[in-house]
Amino acid sequence: MLQHLAAAQAATQAFDPHELFTSLLTVEGLFFAATSIAIGFTGSSQFGPAMSLSPRALANCSAAMLAIIAIATVVAWSGVFAGSHWPPSCDARFAAVALLFAIAAQPAISVAVAIGIWRG
Repeated sequence: MLQHLAAAQAATQAFDPHELFTSLLTVEGLFFAATSIAIGFTGSSQFGPAMSLSPRALANCSAAMLAIIAIATVVAWSGVFAGSHWPPSCDARFAAVALLFAIAAQPAISVAVAIGIWRG
């Protein structure tokens, strides 16, 4: 049991917190953009019928996945900015808090879209 905990701790320390944070921000943004495009493709158009996947299912799955990615990004944000790493200047603090709001905004918008599609 202790060997597994030590291995897990060593694996998590293999990532640089700044690189992990940057990677997760990128993944969250790209996933949000791809989901938005995919939801647009699920509707009918003059070029053909809608995809076989329903917009409701796609929106619900994407909202759940974005929430998971956002939680991981908030954890990475806390590794970069929280505790003793909190920036000393007001400008840097404002930027850190703005990043936190941006991280939370994408899943919130995705959930709002999923609710809108669910209500029809």
